[in-house]
Amino acid sequence: MAVEQFANNASSTLNGAIISSDTSLTVNSASTFPTSGNFRIIIDSEIIIVGSVSSNTFSNLTRGAEGTTAASHSNGVVVTHLLTSASFQQFLQGYQLVNEFRNFPKYEGALSTLPFWWQKSASATVTDVAVSGESGITETYARSLKVVTTVNGHYAAQRFTYADEPRLKSGRTASMIVAVWSVGSVAARIRLQSSVGSLGVSSDTTTAGWTILSVNGVTLNGTYVEPRFEVDNGTAYFVPLGMNIGPYAIPLPQRKGVDRYKENTDYITASAVADPNTWTDADLTTATSPLAFMAEVTFDFIKANASGWDIYERGKGSSGALRVATTGNVNQTVRAISNRMVLLDDSQIMQYNVDRWTGANTGDWSIHVFGYREWE
Repeated sequence: MAVEQFANNASSTLNGAIISSDTSLTVNSASTFPTSGNFRIIIDSEIIIVGSVSSNTFSNLTRGAEGTTAASHSNGVVVTHLLTSASFQQFLQGYQLVNEFRNFPKYEGALSTLPFWWQKSASATVTDVAVSGESGITETYARSLKVVTTVNGHYAAQRFTYADEPRLKSGRTASMIVAVWSVGSVAARIRLQSSVGSLGVSSDTTTAGWTILSVNGVTLNGTYVEPRFEVDNGTAYFVPLGMNIGPYAIPLPQRKGVDRYKENTDYITASAVADPNTWTDADLTTATSPLAFMAEVTFDFIKANASGWDIYERGKGSSGALRVATTGNVNQTVRAISNRMVLLDDSQIMQYNVDRWTGANTGDWSIHVFGYREWE
């Protein structure tokens, strides 16, 4: 359904009788009603959804809406604009989606220049920067995505797949709003792109100053939607402010994480390990969800008379690492090393390193997934 429209104290009278099968009607004055569909009216006891407006004519009518009965109505009866439970629920559905535009910056520095949860076209580089550190940029926002391209129209993007996002579905209407700063008068714009083509694009900006661009009220289709930040052969800065279902994008509150818990079951096990001492990917996709960005894991080291071992963890691509714990010179059969919340990248991958820093013991160890945090 298209975006619901609203007006205050909208009322008129029918200009001509209608029967139950009519899909258009005329009122004596539509001046107080919304100027376009969709909105709801009530005539006698029938609720009608108006799909379009032209002058004083309402057309593309959905008759007998919300359990009422399509009926005939006499010339001159009152026609009143109506707010119902169904229209309110549609509004709430749009309001909730404002949190779907993921937070940035990423949670920690990485060797890769591409921030977590973002993609880019071939001829673009995308970095997450502190605005105060960028030459010539006024510090209105703390962080920004810096997009540099060598070909017109290349971009940074973030994909939202409908199968993973509960509030994004084909047929719903979406909007977004972004602050943009152009460097050297290059053209920059924002776009909503679906799997089957462009849904809507903003006007260009070439201004060396924070300019608000928006794409409003486009209908989603295909299997995913991508907000894209495009630059024509140059540099621009982008600060995503909001994305929602509804006629207009609204400012974005901080996106929230939700904790999900599951049984503490083995995810990775290794026996009689000598000394791998190498960073290894642990893809936790099957143990979490496509929207997980942190996982609570337990590292267990199992060895009689164990000594001289460390385990480290980090987000994939991170330039730093955390030592989970060390077995030191502890003599015990089972050593539960640590419970930790570890950072995942946008493919639900963390990295671990098992290092025997002294001695010749082999070890048995495992990683258990206890729970995870995903985007709300």
